[in-house]
Amino acid sequence: MGPSLAQPALFAETSPAAYGLNGLLGLGTIICFIIVLIEMFGRGHLFLGIATIVLGFCCGIGGLIAFIVGWMNADRWNIRTVMLFWTAIIIVHVILYLFMPIPIPRETFDRVL
Repeated sequence: MGPSLAQPALFAETSPAAYGLNGLLGLGTIICFIIVLIEMFGRGHLFLGIATIVLGFCCGIGGLIAFIVGWMNADRWNIRTVMLFWTAIIIVHVILYLFMPIPIPRETFDRVL
């Protein structure tokens, strides 16, 4: 059943396939993130690796840092394929969300307000 005037699109129902695909894309993102972190530590960038992990847990910006540093060093660290894969995952994730948004549970939304 699609959204109506009484039910905003934010709470629209989403197919189980969208949840599954979203989960697989998230898993791919985590794997790419870990590969870039391993390269950071392996190449002697201990402070950058630790900062990425800490900022990932504190404010969620660690993934963005790893993504940018990964692209800046993709050829040097020989991880161009990983970075292309990670970029493709992000693009597919954005497109998936545009066409099949994952709704926020009404209970969560009500707690925030």
